[in-house]
Amino acid sequence: MANVTPYSVLMTVYQNDKPEYLKEAIESIVQQTVPTNDFHIIADGPIDTELQSVLDQYTNIIKITHLSKNKGLGEALKIGVELVQNEFVARMDADDVSVPQRMALQIDFLNKNPTVAAVSSDLIEMNEDGVLTNKVKEMPQTMSDIKKMMIYRNPINHPAVLFRKSAVLASGNYIGLYKQEDYFLWIRMIQQGFELANIHQPLVQMRMGASSYSRRGDMNIYHSSKVVSKYMLDHHMISIRVYLMRNLLKWLTLRMPNGLRKFIYQNILRKET
Repeated sequence: MANVTPYSVLMTVYQNDKPEYLKEAIESIVQQTVPTNDFHIIADGPIDTELQSVLDQYTNIIKITHLSKNKGLGEALKIGVELVQNEFVARMDADDVSVPQRMALQIDFLNKNPTVAAVSSDLIEMNEDGVLTNKVKEMPQTMSDIKKMMIYRNPINHPAVLFRKSAVLASGNYIGLYKQEDYFLWIRMIQQGFELANIHQPLVQMRMGASSYSRRGDMNIYHSSKVVSKYMLDHHMISIRVYLMRNLLKWLTLRMPNGLRKFIYQNILRKET
């Protein structure tokens, strides 16, 4: 274990998270074949006693930062990136589960690919009860394919990413942008010349509940998406035609009936195992 590259884990938790999911997520980090020596959880605003009780069970291994008010995921992660002590930083959501070999595989990948600044993986979905489905969210593996997808869609699964802290800071760190904070970060990293990659293996089990697809219909996402589109246009990453098409497609996705949105995500944007 002495020769393993040390890594940090960065998670956020907020009032609406479920204590039982949080415990599962933390346990999946505790059970990694390569343990972390720097596990940070940012409590994004006040949390209830049940969530705090879960955190209290792990005070010997987790560093907890409490924010006095909810700042949103992007701002909370920005604070977290500045706090973590290692160059390698793994993201973890408070309701997902990392498979035991996740960190070992991703650390090995970054060590073997020194030009890559961030590596993610495929995701496999599970329901609210933690039962795995046969739906896998696959991501492109080569940089050329990642750039192609980036034009219209996020090419990196945020809950499964392991990144180099120095590259994230050099790209401006996370920025508070509703539901687009990670996508905007990857775009800025690519624009700065950093390479990204994905491992073609589901290393994280992502929880998808009944409300997961309806939340994707939040029109506030449209305004955030336009900020991303404008940045890409201004930095000559896309043409005006693609800019207009991006905005139209995002608007149509958000305005479509929830049943149709769910069908598209499950049958077009996911692969079956």
